[in-house]
Amino acid sequence: MMEDIYIQREPSVTKVNILGTTWKIIFEDTTNIQFYEFHNGWCDNSTKECHIGLRPPLEYGQKDQKEFVNMIARHEIVHAFLYESGIVSSQLIRTKEWAVNETMIDWMAIQTPKIFKVFEEVEIL
Repeated sequence: MMEDIYIQREPSVTKVNILGTTWKIIFEDTTNIQFYEFHNGWCDNSTKECHIGLRPPLEYGQKDQKEFVNMIARHEIVHAFLYESGIVSSQLIRTKEWAVNETMIDWMAIQTPKIFKVFEEVEIL
């Protein structure tokens, strides 16, 4: 019964259009990828790829692993949208740029599903 909580997503690559540019959204196993030692995902502007790590059950420490992975995916996709919008103006002073501020990105990733639900209810999408 406990295993039902941990729904694993299969590794996959999906091409999406982000403001006119093709990006790959990559859900992948974290084994043998050193960057995942300290991160759950990343957005690579140079290759137009968002990488989202798929870890074994319990490694995230989240009861709803599927929602946690989805939140990571939304977070990285928000980074991609901001990059394609031209808002990320200086990689050299990342900490001063609101568009790459991780707190802002997390807020957007967490709140956009709620915002879109309201938009759908009001029929304004």
